[in-house]
Amino acid sequence: MPIRLCLERACPNPAAVRGRCVEHATEARKQNRSVNDAFYSSKAWKMSRRKQLHDHPRCQYRLGDGIECGVVADSVHHIVELTEGGAPRDPANLLSTCRPHHSVIHAQRRGGRVGS
Repeated sequence: MPIRLCLERACPNPAAVRGRCVEHATEARKQNRSVNDAFYSSKAWKMSRRKQLHDHPRCQYRLGDGIECGVVADSVHHIVELTEGGAPRDPANLLSTCRPHHSVIHAQRRGGRVGS
């Protein structure tokens, strides 16, 4: 199999991650970071997330008839987003959700459809 080179102009290194060498892939990741990345990788958030999922292990997303989804939750959603001044680790601002319903919530906020 031929060796693929990095997509960056004039870089002679072999591609490792998404068509870029390790050095350029790292730089691309740094440029694409969210302003909240540091928060979401903090120990304090991981502990709050773990506690939320322990206290509410089932998806709390309310379906059209007002009944909770009830599938095992694997995500924690901020009801009031951090960028809007929501409390980062306050249990009153957290909602345990399954991944599909977490995507639905964010798609509705963007005014679009899931996966669009």
